[in-house]
Amino acid sequence: MTNSASAGQDDGGQPAQKFDGGKPPLGLLSTVAMNEIAQVMAFGAQKYSAHQWRAGMDWQRLIDAALRHITAFNDGEDLDPESGLSHMAHAACCVMFLLEYERTHREFDNRYHPEPVPDINLRKLGLEINLAEEDSHGAA
Repeated sequence: MTNSASAGQDDGGQPAQKFDGGKPPLGLLSTVAMNEIAQVMAFGAQKYSAHQWRAGMDWQRLIDAALRHITAFNDGEDLDPESGLSHMAHAACCVMFLLEYERTHREFDNRYHPEPVPDINLRKLGLEINLAEEDSHGAA
């Protein structure tokens, strides 16, 4: 992204300026992907309602759904049997919702969060394990 102005022609023969530096270059997104995702969103709007997803939901449900669509695709099934639409577009919708929820609905983050593994210094505890020495004693 640049800070340059995009140019066009105004009535005085001078290029018009538009300061759009720092804005995301949405033109780089795949039109095919956007259209496929929009079809899945239209299916969801008919099944549920157009914007009900914006209320948020448990993140793990979306992770599970995305993984189901990806594994079905990985197993050779291109289209979701219920909607007749791309499994990958369904997975992309789940990911899109999660991207939104990272900013808007952290209260629904119910992912598994493992407890941090404590940093155990065995030498500090007086325990030294020499695996090379053990291997030579136990080797047959």
